[in-house]
Amino acid sequence: MNRPLLDGEGPLFGNGPVLPFLDQVAFPAEDVLVAEPAIVHTGVHESWGEPDVIPVGLRGPQAVADTDGPYLLDSGDRLRVFVYGQPNLSRIYLVDHAGRISVPLIGDINARGLTTYGLSSVIASRLETDFVRDPHVTVDIQQHRPFFILGEVRNAGQFPYVPGMT
Repeated sequence: MNRPLLDGEGPLFGNGPVLPFLDQVAFPAEDVLVAEPAIVHTGVHESWGEPDVIPVGLRGPQAVADTDGPYLLDSGDRLRVFVYGQPNLSRIYLVDHAGRISVPLIGDINARGLTTYGLSSVIASRLETDFVRDPHVTVDIQQHRPFFILGEVRNAGQFPYVPGMT
């Protein structure tokens, strides 16, 4: 029982009892519960005697969690851009269908695939080249883009994204 959870004999406890206290309980020998060695799938499994390979790209949708990385901007996000000392540039921007926002003086900026920090750096560098000396730009998400659930489900439709949801 003092072996690592995942060792060469499987992910549970190898061929020992499933729970440590089962050693002290008086069961008839045929009733003792023993964990079977785990079968580790390597992308190939057998069904009806034929090997079946599932391509990596067809494994299905995955849940997104905070551990999957930072939130990347895309169409439908509503952003609050604040440029210190520039009230005409500080406002709410909507990321359009092309993944861009249109900022006065510097024009369209691609926001798709960037983080809020990355977008603030892009805006600051574009402003600094011709218009504002040492700009301080912050970008916050005022409203996340919605997500959609489709198919044979009880409540299909559009839902608001809440940070941290899985």
